Amino acid sequence: EGINAAISFLDQVGKKLTGEKEATLLLRLEVARRTLQKGKVDDAKEVMEECKEILSDFSDIDASVNSSYYLVSSLLHKTLGDAANFYKSSLLYLAYTHLDSLSDMQRQALAFDLGLAALCGEKIYQFGELLLHPILESLKGSSGEWLVGMLDAFNRGDIAKFEQVSTQHAEAINQQPALVGNTQPLREKIRIFALMELFRDIPADSRTVPFDSIATRTSLPVDEIELLLMKSLSLGLVKGSISGVDSTFTVTWVQPRVMDRESIGRQLGKLSDWMEKVKSTTVFLANETPEILA
Repeated sequence: EGINAAISFLDQVGKKLTGEKEATLLLRLEVARRTLQKGKVDDAKEVMEECKEILSDFSDIDASVNSSYYLVSSLLHKTLGDAANFYKSSLLYLAYTHLDSLSDMQRQALAFDLGLAALCGEKIYQFGELLLHPILESLKGSSGEWLVGMLDAFNRGDIAKFEQVSTQHAEAINQQPALVGNTQPLREKIRIFALMELFRDIPADSRTVPFDSIATRTSLPVDEIELLLMKSLSLGLVKGSISGVDSTFTVTWVQPRVMDRESIGRQLGKLSDWMEKVKSTTVFLANETPEILA
């Protein structure tokens, strides 16, 4: 009854704000949030579509309005069980929101929900943006700190660490229906992360990778590697060609990742190796074919 009264009041105020698009948008967003609280998801979706149209008319708008929009959007997607869009909306909400405006409890809850969404969301194969966001600091020292370790294991494609965290925190993990219900997809997902990390780490002059090397890195039997590659190709995470005859994969591209300091260090190492090879080749050519380089 209180929610109905609030919605009615907001609707009445909105009628008096004709022409005030920003104020109207904030009111309609609050109506959507209250409607969602009532459990009327379809009605809330309709209001959010209306808000999206109003928002598209603005070339410049206060950050607080975007913050409100993406907050309600994230709540809607959470209610719908849409992990991927919840993840996207929540990160956008954080982009327009000062963390200081959230209580410790709110930060912990959002960080934990974001972590679960990253793990369970379809087509989310990039955790770097979340791992570098200060909101994850709120989980340190809490009962949900294990989730940060799990996210890091995925981001590195570290299957051994994934197994370690899964075993060490099995009780906590079993209390999360989203993870329990996605046990097999999660194992497939971390193997794809491991595959991408393997491809990122190989030298530029060694782009043809044997299935045996992939099997070792992903902890899969060799006869399942082709299927893993086909799925990764279909998701647009890697590009290249499979040779069933030679049991190799030639990599031409792999999805870029948000890089932390360790990743940057590895890339600098690869660049240094490449420069050394260029230098060696130049010296060789100078000695063998001086008339060409003269």
